Amino acid sequence: MIVDVEKPTKPFVDQIFIANGKICDLHDVKLGITNASAFAYLADREHGMHVLQLTSADTPGIAGLSPRPYPRLIATRKLAMGRRWR
Repeated sequence: MIVDVEKPTKPFVDQIFIANGKICDLHDVKLGITNASAFAYLADREHGMHVLQLTSADTPGIAGLSPRPYPRLIATRKLAMGRRWR
C-alpha cells in the first residue's frame, strides 16, 4: 500500500501493489535510493524477501521533488525460516 501524505492531516491510499499475489504477508519495508531509482525491500513471512523498484530514470516527473511511484517487482528470494519472527 502506498499512502500519499502530502497533506499529513488527510492521508489517502494512492496505490495498492501486491505483485499479482506474490506479496501477501508483509511485515517490514526498508527504502533505498540509488542514482535515479528508488527501491523498497520487503520482508514477507509467506514468500520471503522482495525488491520493488519504485522509480527509475524513465519515471514520469523524476526530475521533480517527489515523483509518483510506479512499483515493479524486480526480485524475490524465498528465505529459510529459522526462529519464528516476533
